[in-house]
Amino acid sequence: MKTLKNTIVILIIALCIPSIGYCDTSGKEASEAAVQQQADMHCLLNAYSALADEYFNSVLRDLRLMASTSEVKSGRWANMKGLLKEFNNSGVAAAAVWYVRPDGGYYTVEEGLTGKVLSDRPYFLGLISGKEVAGDLVISRSTGKRVTVFAVPVKNGFKVTGALGVSVSVDDTSRMLSEKMGLPQNFVFYALDTQGRVSLHWKPELLFVYPSDLGSDTLNDAVKKMMSEDKGEVSYEFQGRKKVYFRKSPLTGWVYALGVVTDTGQDNK
Repeated sequence: MKTLKNTIVILIIALCIPSIGYCDTSGKEASEAAVQQQADMHCLLNAYSALADEYFNSVLRDLRLMASTSEVKSGRWANMKGLLKEFNNSGVAAAAVWYVRPDGGYYTVEEGLTGKVLSDRPYFLGLISGKEVAGDLVISRSTGKRVTVFAVPVKNGFKVTGALGVSVSVDDTSRMLSEKMGLPQNFVFYALDTQGRVSLHWKPELLFVYPSDLGSDTLNDAVKKMMSEDKGEVSYEFQGRKKVYFRKSPLTGWVYALGVVTDTGQDNK
């Protein structure tokens, strides 16, 4: 099912891209071309956001399924580590797959009991209280990688006895999306988390950056609009002039953005 959904999304992308282009037209033709370009860009944005959200949703579904098993409900690492190792080897872009106890101590597939704690992570109290985590950005303590956290509580009846989580590499996920979408060179895509920090990006050096630190007033204004609205379009100048369409994810609250470089400018590298 997952492969079929990804195939459908990629087909949508393939159908959208050929009709997108900026050409010299005038009058009625120019107006019609602009409308068509806008429709095509929304088509691509929908495909991009669907591809990313379906991937993250599949991670959460797998975590929920594992959390319901007797192996994980036992709370014993020896019982569950085989199951988690199998998931870790399934192709998920995981920097770490882990099980955390209510006291914050945690195990990973790679290390076993790490000797570290997660109890000071902002998401921990909510997770141990029974709430799922979807899209928190952190630097992994077990790997040092830039990751986004997806996690579900493990319950015995109504009592939370621990939690399962995946620290998903944002570098690997950005690379995967770039390869699957196959966008032309003048296209850009990225995502911003609920705090306005870059959570996905076609340029890995900009991951985890706050756009307000990049020195572009027009970019700052664009990000403010993107964070305050569910969907829309913005234009700004940063490493060239860009026109970007955006929409908010109902899963993570992230803002997905996709657009075109309309003028490379002098600082585009």
